[in-house]
Amino acid sequence: MGFASLSQPAEREFVFAITESYTNSEFFDLNDWHFVQKHVAGHLTSKKTNKVKFDADRVYKRVMLSVKSPDGRIIAYEATPYVTEYFTQEGKRHIFRKQVHDDFAEDDLFGGIPYGDYVTMVEYLAGLALLHKAFCEAAHNKFNRLELRNIISLFCSREDVVADLARYLDRSTQEASVMLNHITLTRDNYQSYLSVPRVAHPPFVQISDSQLLRSTAGCLNNPFQFLNHELKRTYPLDYSKAVNNREDRFRRMIFGFFTEDRFVRIPNEIRMSIDGRETDIDAVVFDKVTKSLGLFQLKWQDPFANSMQKRRSVISNLQKNALSWLDKVFTWVSRTDVKTTLNALQITRHSPAENTIGDVYFFVIGRHGIHFTGVEQDERAAWGSWPQLLAGAVRISKQETESDPIQHMHARLKHDAPRLRMERDGAPVLADFDLRFENFRVRHQSKTQ
Repeated sequence: MGFASLSQPAEREFVFAITESYTNSEFFDLNDWHFVQKHVAGHLTSKKTNKVKFDADRVYKRVMLSVKSPDGRIIAYEATPYVTEYFTQEGKRHIFRKQVHDDFAEDDLFGGIPYGDYVTMVEYLAGLALLHKAFCEAAHNKFNRLELRNIISLFCSREDVVADLARYLDRSTQEASVMLNHITLTRDNYQSYLSVPRVAHPPFVQISDSQLLRSTAGCLNNPFQFLNHELKRTYPLDYSKAVNNREDRFRRMIFGFFTEDRFVRIPNEIRMSIDGRETDIDAVVFDKVTKSLGLFQLKWQDPFANSMQKRRSVISNLQKNALSWLDKVFTWVSRTDVKTTLNALQITRHSPAENTIGDVYFFVIGRHGIHFTGVEQDERAAWGSWPQLLAGAVRISKQETESDPIQHMHARLKHDAPRLRMERDGAPVLADFDLRFENFRVRHQSKTQ
């Protein structure tokens, strides 16, 4: 049985229904990410923005007063420095909340330009898009005949955009032009997107050699999806190198939960051969107090957005590799003596006095989503996503984890598995809807009849 059914009770009526086999496990990863956005991202974003406190009411009043419509079809406005700076800061906050804004380190180079400069460019353009959106909404409310869809996108001179980016980024016009190319759909790159399912909106679309269309949706929805795809297409070697750097970054992020001196944190992956089969352990944490040992498999998957094709690929690769890793490492731990285990995992190199291992905990951690509807996860490991770990750290006090932090992380992830969360809180329910068109009707009923 599939996750949904479609029936036709009448000639012009179609009924869409969720079946009992659909559990919406992905809902919980998304819910944890929203929790992080609300309780964590806001605190971290304040470090990226300046300390000036803006009066939002003053900003929007100024926007409403200054927007004009000379002929009833277009709008004109001139933003004051105060209004401009407000939206510049809002652009930084908006982009920081995007899940993939830190898919690469700021010093990863693409064509000789640090990724951090691309992030700064995207933040700046998001601020301009938010500013333009505010003036468009004000014009729509102020002038009855103006429709948002006719004014929300903006035609602009490519030369002017390049000059503005060069000024803001403190880059040469040649460098700014190259950077702009990576967020623009052009006659040179559009072919590569024809086969990409659910392609991201480009921030800019080339209209002619000298003219661009700036898409508000492209600047705000998730510009990194388009940007990263272009960087991968244009600089495959740089992209591969940056992807390889992710594991070390992810390992350090995991170690952020175990900062006290009581922990031995192995700063590199552990490669080993088990029965002639190669594998590695991405992160190792050992607690010198409780003797608990945490072994981590880290997965930094590319986000699949709304593409079911990419989703299937992510699930296939993730499950296959994680289960193979569990089989090998679980077997190795179960039949290897303590001394050999401590030496092989390099624990005695960092803490020579260790001669005992308590409980061993296995983790499979995904940088993005890790829980998928219809996919059973091996109970030998605790499975979790990075937002799930962050959300758990916010919800639980440090005192609750002090006795055995590794065991607590394992137990918390197990406790927060989607199946158990649904048993406690109930499964998420898709609201009923009824869409009526000229010649037919489509509706949803929450339970299969």
